[in-house]
Amino acid sequence: MSHIDQLFYTRPYPKQTQQAPNAPRWYVSISAMVAFLLSKMREELAIRQAMAELRDLDDRMLRDVGLSRYDIASIRRREI
Repeated sequence: MSHIDQLFYTRPYPKQTQQAPNAPRWYVSISAMVAFLLSKMREELAIRQAMAELRDLDDRMLRDVGLSRYDIASIRRREI
């Protein structure tokens, strides 16, 4: 057989092998996605709670911290 024939010689495909037992499966990625979403929800709840606590402070206390009422809404945007 010549070199050119060897290039175009079709060999049967090898048998498909079984996956390794520790190969990632679809449910691993779904559980990772759910864990990610839960962590983002917890972060959002913590931010909302902090903003609610800031809204409860009076103007003098906010000034002591270095904020005004109008800064409370923009704090969240600066953290991201």
